[in-house]
Amino acid sequence: MTAALVKAAKALIDSVTFDVSGVDGRGGNGGLTSIETIRKCDELRLAIYREERDEKDDKA
Repeated sequence: MTAALVKAAKALIDSVTFDVSGVDGRGGNGGLTSIETIRKCDELRLAIYREERDEKDDKA
């Protein structure tokens, strides 16, 4: 797993946690998914795609 993939996964985890419960009793979206979390999910999706693409290119 590349550093970019790990970074994107951690960012998504943090964003989902914030949406559900906030930080230090502040914030949160009551369990609703924010636009920022959706964006981070897309960034993770792209990181996974790039990882898989690079693995495929290495095998060719």
